[in-house]
Amino acid sequence: MGMMLDLPTSAEAAILRERAYNATLAQRIDVTTGLTTREPQNLDPAAPGYVGKQHVQDLVTSSRLERELGYELRPDRAHVFLCGNPAMLGIPQKTPDGQIVFPEPPGMIEVFADRGFQFERESWPNIHFESYW
Repeated sequence: MGMMLDLPTSAEAAILRERAYNATLAQRIDVTTGLTTREPQNLDPAAPGYVGKQHVQDLVTSSRLERELGYELRPDRAHVFLCGNPAMLGIPQKTPDGQIVFPEPPGMIEVFADRGFQFERESWPNIHFESYW
């Protein structure tokens, strides 16, 4: 009896490569469990594992996210999808004279805009966002 070989189509191979890449990234960093702001380890210095308040803005501005992912976030090759607390997003407003004003403290949209990402809906944006509430 001969050997049977089942090779994936090029589309299936692309999906497999993407899954392997995403699995590799997931092993490098888990920002969903290690980045909190309202837990005892963030608020109470006497709590076990105290780390102080941590914000995703700090994760990006410190380049920690890029170091742990092993991937540089650049506007020419990345899109950013943000959803969540409006304060974390920092959605800018336009003044009557057309100036863009970011809220304080700086949110993620401003952090990425400072790095050259585009957020304005009338241009070709690579920052996409929605408020969670």
